[in-house]
Formats: sequence, C-alpha cells, structure tokens
Amino acid sequence: MKPVAFTWLFAALTVAACGSDDPITALDRNSDCAHICEKFRDCTSSNYDVDKCEDRCEDMVSSKDTAQIDDCRDCIGGESCVDSAFQCTSECVGIVP
Repeated sequence: MKPVAFTWLFAALTVAACGSDDPITALDRNSDCAHICEKFRDCTSSNYDVDKCEDRCEDMVSSKDTAQIDDCRDCIGGESCVDSAFQCTSECVGIVP
C-alpha cells in the first residue's frame, strides 16, 4: 500500500472511531472542561484530582451536556471563587462535586 493511501485510510478510520462527535465541539468541550476543573481546584484544594474531573466532564457528550458545560464555563468565568461556588451550582452540578 502506498504511504499516501495508508495515511488517508488511517485518517478515515480515526474519524470513524470518533463516532458522530464533531471534532470542533470535542475540542471546545475538552478546553472548557480543563478550565472548569482547574478553576475548581484553584478554589478548593491543590490536591483536587483535575484529571478525574476532566475525564468525567469530557464524557458528557450529548448536546444537552455540552450546553451545560458551556453554561458552567460562562458562569464561573468572571466570578470569584466564593461567587462561583454559590452562584454557579446549578450550571456546574455533575461536572464538579
């Protein structure tokens, strides 16, 4: 098999393995999850497991879940730690404890 053909085959298999998840949405979700989980760590404890939080958040793949992640990110974005803990509870429930 020629290298170019193999590259295209590999790319097609990679896209198929990702399922129906839009790559842009997945990248946005991953970035948002990292931001949310890091903010939660910064506001609570330096020992908070950010990786576990990100995994839980990134597993939220439905369009409703993606909207919730966006809402949580938007809510905590400009808030202090105290304000985000009290004002963003409903937006961030299920993403962070």
